[in-house]
Amino acid sequence: MGSFKKYRQYNHEIKLAVAQSKNPYLFPELKIPRTTAIYWIKKTHKLEAISPAKIESERINLLEFQVKQQNALLKLIRKVRCIFPHSFQANKFISKTQRKNIVKAIQQAAHWNLIKDCLKIIGLSKRIYSQWLTEFFLCQNEFGYCDQRLPHQLTADELKVMKTLLLAHRYSHFSIPSLCLLAQREKKLLCSLDSWYKYIRIFGWIRPREEQKKETPFKIGIRANAPNEIWHIDVTEVTTQKGDTIYIQIVYDNFSRYILAWQVTTQIGGRLTVELLKKAKTLVMEDKGINDTKVIMDGGPENYNFPVLRFSTSHRLQRLIAMVDIHFSNSMAESLFRCLKSNFLNTEDIQNKSEVEKKVSFYFNEHNEKIPKALFKGATPKEIYLNLWNQDHVEELKRNLFLAREHRIKIFQNKSCLVCT
Repeated sequence: MGSFKKYRQYNHEIKLAVAQSKNPYLFPELKIPRTTAIYWIKKTHKLEAISPAKIESERINLLEFQVKQQNALLKLIRKVRCIFPHSFQANKFISKTQRKNIVKAIQQAAHWNLIKDCLKIIGLSKRIYSQWLTEFFLCQNEFGYCDQRLPHQLTADELKVMKTLLLAHRYSHFSIPSLCLLAQREKKLLCSLDSWYKYIRIFGWIRPREEQKKETPFKIGIRANAPNEIWHIDVTEVTTQKGDTIYIQIVYDNFSRYILAWQVTTQIGGRLTVELLKKAKTLVMEDKGINDTKVIMDGGPENYNFPVLRFSTSHRLQRLIAMVDIHFSNSMAESLFRCLKSNFLNTEDIQNKSEVEKKVSFYFNEHNEKIPKALFKGATPKEIYLNLWNQDHVEELKRNLFLAREHRIKIFQNKSCLVCT
């Protein structure tokens, strides 16, 4: 795979020349350790005589070797810049063919230089180089590819679990970070999020989704400090296969990302908004009670009307119109609708209102109780809302990750092929 630093050996004539001259710094270009040279000087009687011509010949051979090293590095720089003219720190996309050609060029230069010197001169990190090696140049045994090339690398059984979770339609509405945390919580697969993205890229796994959306720039919006301090209410529409328009309206807690109440209707208006707020307030009053909750909503006709204003005022709810009364948008609720559609509804066949209610009920239940959030370090919205998640759970996830790494090392030591050994 590359050159590794070995125990340094020196020619017999060089040892004798240093011993006869009694100068431990006779060959500065060789970078001979001082203690080694002094040892040769003390053992002069054990070394044979050497002619000055041979000493000069050794010096010439050394210089020739150094020239070959420099030429190999120069050739490496030219090849890499021809393949990829940008800096590796510029966050430019590097195609699979480019990565493979760069690795081959590094390995050719490694015949004359150390791998670390090759990586340093082209500005590539050792971590990235190791990932590319895993991607293209796994060692082989008589049964095919070796299950595990490095001790900390995921085992073949763990990769099968990762592939099953990623390609399962059951988890298609989970994001990659949430799926990673779910696997950690259920102890199905204990590894970092970077490992998931790494193997998705290596094996080209495509999740069972028909539609992919472009990422939008992330901005930090309004944030609450406790549950029921800030709510969001918003509505979105879904079109069935028959062309009918169905409306989905929610009340969403800002702090915990918990869906307090929702409804699916064929029309929208102030009366339906009031009914949804009553449902959310009744649910909360049964649990813990609230006072002066801020309710952020957009300026649509279903929100900006007298019935909603009267209900909010009489029930100690402070109505705030997004981008009018405050400088923040209602993007948190809109983000939930985006996940609902892109991760789930866009892959489903919807015929009528009852099917929409069934599928929305399933997804919202999953969102509240099953899907862990990276923001909460593995907790679900319900656990945050009811204060059921604490630092002990976070430490348990970290401890399980550490034990999984230790287990991989044991498997590596027992299953490594002869080439790896």
